[in-house]
Amino acid sequence: MPAMLNYNHLYGEMQFINSKGDTLALVEDYSLKKIAIDEKVFYHVNKTGFIEVITAEGPVKLARKQNIEIIRSNFKLVGSSGGMFSGGPGSNMNGPSGGSNSTFGLSYRKLYTQKVPGELQLAKQSSYYFVDQNERVHQAKKATLLKLFSKHKKAIEQYIETNGINFAWEEDLTKLLSFCSQWTKE
Repeated sequence: MPAMLNYNHLYGEMQFINSKGDTLALVEDYSLKKIAIDEKVFYHVNKTGFIEVITAEGPVKLARKQNIEIIRSNFKLVGSSGGMFSGGPGSNMNGPSGGSNSTFGLSYRKLYTQKVPGELQLAKQSSYYFVDQNERVHQAKKATLLKLFSKHKKAIEQYIETNGINFAWEEDLTKLLSFCSQWTKE
């Protein structure tokens, strides 16, 4: 049965609309590998969620996980641990690891249902991944890329150094994978 799918950045989950018009989330199904929505492809990664393929020109694809993080709030929330959170400038309710789970047991769902008056400042955060030709997903790191293209380590290291590649920047990673695409089979 066809269904309308959508990736929800706030919750970091794939959602669909059922025949009754209700919006539902896909449950953690470890047999689910990937979803295609029109031209977009999302891979499901255990403990990470859905990542979207953003470049696919060579043997290794670049994928992105996007989250929306609370970076500032002007109210206090009581988490399940009983502790208080008072967000100020630069505060991040989700901690340094990102995602919707914090040490205070808060989530965007709880925040939404509490309907606490106040203002929030949100920011979109991105983390990057490499998807190899066997559809295995790896964090976008220099060491990972050097393993994926092990026969060309020196050339890749030289390219990274010469071009000042930052593995947290999408544009740099896109250029790097474009450079690496000259080696189609490893």
